[in-house]
Amino acid sequence: MHRSVCCLDKTKKSGCIDAISQFIRSSAIFASAARHTASTMSSSDKPDDADPEASSAPPEDAKGVVDAGAAVEPPKSTLRTLFFVSIWILNSGTMIMFNKWILSGDGSDDYDGFPFPMFLTSYHMAFATVVTQILSKVKPGLFPSRATVNMTPHIYVRTIVPIGVCFAASLVFCNKAYIYLSVAFIQMIKAMTPVAVLLLSFLFELERPSLIFVAIISAISLGVAIASYGELRFNLTGFIYQWMGLACESTRLVLVNVLLSGRGLKLDPLSSLYYIAPVCMVLNATACFLFEYSLIPSGAVAQLGLMVLVLNGLVAFCLNLAVVFLIKNASSLVLTLAGVVKDILIISISMFLFSAPVSFIQAFGYTFAIAGLVLYKRYKSNREYYEQFTFQWAMGGCKPQHKYNKVPPADGADADD
Repeated sequence: MHRSVCCLDKTKKSGCIDAISQFIRSSAIFASAARHTASTMSSSDKPDDADPEASSAPPEDAKGVVDAGAAVEPPKSTLRTLFFVSIWILNSGTMIMFNKWILSGDGSDDYDGFPFPMFLTSYHMAFATVVTQILSKVKPGLFPSRATVNMTPHIYVRTIVPIGVCFAASLVFCNKAYIYLSVAFIQMIKAMTPVAVLLLSFLFELERPSLIFVAIISAISLGVAIASYGELRFNLTGFIYQWMGLACESTRLVLVNVLLSGRGLKLDPLSSLYYIAPVCMVLNATACFLFEYSLIPSGAVAQLGLMVLVLNGLVAFCLNLAVVFLIKNASSLVLTLAGVVKDILIISISMFLFSAPVSFIQAFGYTFAIAGLVLYKRYKSNREYYEQFTFQWAMGGCKPQHKYNKVPPADGADADD
């Protein structure tokens, strides 16, 4: 027996718009704070591992003593990065809240939700297919990989289709989970993605196990387990759907490494969407016809509203554009920290929008998992140093030699001694 879909009247539409506007206002506050922080930064505040192309030194004639009464203009690269980080967080959070509202409703009697994720993801991929096809003709510069990659039918079937299958499945399962679980709990479970990717990488021999990897996996897993134990509205069905989606998404990431990167095929995000969206559209539309079509009440799509569908598709595509510009303008460290900030913001705001409480145990577990996630990103960016640190510590607690903290040998001593 399927759930019935109530009529989307003015009250329901205004509820959707109010929810989205609340998230936008909250994200705007974060963006304003980020800009204020950037205005107080100088170029010397850049972290050691920041992208060298993300900032540039001032010209020679501009160097010297700065007037104490003059305002110091922050580096444009820093402001640009913070701008795209804010846009990405805004789009990502809006997309998650929007899909949650469409699929499960707002918890009131006015709107009971439209619990058909196969239809929704089919529509998203159809929208993305149409828009990327048009943009590729109007603005081909947004798709640089199309000019460098020779995408033959054989390569398309051998590489793009398997990745598209995993992506389509992950979209359906992850959106299905929103019907049963809170947004906050889903974001906490997503912290397990690096663990699943690592385990699959070990299986495909893309990564070699190490002591630090084991420690990171244990920390993230323990944190997510504690968060799951502390979930106040735990639902086993939604939990299984979310883990199935996470497994499919992790498999997709590994297949990208094996099938694309392993063959020397580098695709930018928009070009990837250009090739993968049609595959996902066909697969999800077929699944929708087989499993959901008979369950959708007559007129339910029309009752949902054309405006809601178009706006939802636009937000989904804008999120892909935001990812493109974010990757171009941010270093790996910024991407990691931005992801943490985004998840915390989404969890915090969803608690108020959907009245989803988070227990202290859950917050503690998620904090533990986030610490492991940040450590994982830092380890991946400077693996040689951390492995040397672990080896030196295991051999007697000696301080590892690093290129930034090497101690010069004593006078007359051999540097290799």
